[in-house]
Amino acid sequence: RIIETAYQGAGIPGSTVVPPAYSNYRWEPSAEDAFTFDLDKAGQLLDEAGYTVGDDGLRTMPDGSPIGTLRLIARSESATSLDVMTFFQEWLAEVGIDAEVVTYESSKLTNVILEGNFDVFEWGWYVEPDPDSILSYLTCGQRGNWSDSWYCDEEYDALYDQQHTETDDAKRVELVKRMQEILFEDSPERRLLDQHGM
Repeated sequence: RIIETAYQGAGIPGSTVVPPAYSNYRWEPSAEDAFTFDLDKAGQLLDEAGYTVGDDGLRTMPDGSPIGTLRLIARSESATSLDVMTFFQEWLAEVGIDAEVVTYESSKLTNVILEGNFDVFEWGWYVEPDPDSILSYLTCGQRGNWSDSWYCDEEYDALYDQQHTETDDAKRVELVKRMQEILFEDSPERRLLDQHGM
């Protein structure tokens, strides 16, 4: 629905930060491990984790306290961003989570992200001619700078340093693919790739 409506058919689901244009470097999860869209399964996983539905039809924290209203931030200059967050709000409601969509200009949203004062936001990325740049944004040293997920993993960082200086292309490909696998397993961010990149 997001691809067909918000992106007018010009997109594919993104399983990794490296887009299909980098066919040699792109890693794909197996069909068994790939994420799927299943609201019933989402509700089941929330139940199992203790986020059960209360008398008011809304899920609670595991201790029984209210989750509250999640803030879904869209970029005010992007109709696509607003559409994506509106769909997300609807899907959260279907699993018993209240949310509101708020908008910020991108310049203001950058400050909100760096302050860590958000629940969910939608953003856009463009990818450079080499995957090194987009991979660098998920390193520990980019927290508070280019990182919008505040992610940090020592193995990922070590692999980034290795691929950054590796001159054997086949060896570099394997390092870059392992980095994507780590990001997929940890899921610091979810992506939708559009026709322009990310």
